Amino acid sequence: MCDALWERGVRVTSAAAAIAVDVAETTLGLMIISIKKIWQHNAHTHAGGWGGCDCGPPLEMKGKTIGIVAASHVGRRVIELLRPFDVNVILYDPYLSRERAKDLGVGKVELDELMSRSDIVSLHAPSTQDTLGMIGEEQLSLLRDGAILINTSRGAVVDEAALIGHLNTGRIFACLDVTEPEPPTETSDLRRLPNVILTPHIAGPITDCTRLGEMAVEELRRFFAGEPAIHEVTREMLDRAA
Repeated sequence: MCDALWERGVRVTSAAAAIAVDVAETTLGLMIISIKKIWQHNAHTHAGGWGGCDCGPPLEMKGKTIGIVAASHVGRRVIELLRPFDVNVILYDPYLSRERAKDLGVGKVELDELMSRSDIVSLHAPSTQDTLGMIGEEQLSLLRDGAILINTSRGAVVDEAALIGHLNTGRIFACLDVTEPEPPTETSDLRRLPNVILTPHIAGPITDCTRLGEMAVEELRRFFAGEPAIHEVTREMLDRAA
């Protein structure tokens, strides 16, 4: 079907950049509540405690290393949102040059280095043949104790069995808005582990999708006005886009 589009000269655009705004804001929120250990302290307080949570004291964003996997629409937006914070942002993206990474204000590194250096790893890669299970046992074992893994991209990017194994040790924390499969099975450890924030794929816009419609209408306006599209999709993009 895609080949037929290009052969007939049909122009294709995407509103993914509109979705990215909300996903990125949700991701930043998950970073903050995770580093502050809001989830654990909330559970402790609801259970009758007040201070003294065995999860340790809340931390702060200052000085932390944030690893962004993929400079997608969402990944780039997260990088923008992190600029006011005193954090070190590093990026893994095999399709992005070091010069372009520098323009984004981040350091480009290989995936293993990102996993071993980051206090927070945030995944923003699409689900493709190349990214299937890209965060596996080898990569997860590189995470430092106390590291936070956030996935608001696609569940298939992570080897879920390997992730559950590491979560069961209690040494890392995860925020998962996506899983593979969706939803997790009723017996999945993800549903019971205290070191997991599990949400039902809600990082992006669910009910108010006005921004998507506005972007689509603007692309139509530009087309009929003879202006270039802002977010055109090309054949060459398909092997690395969601």
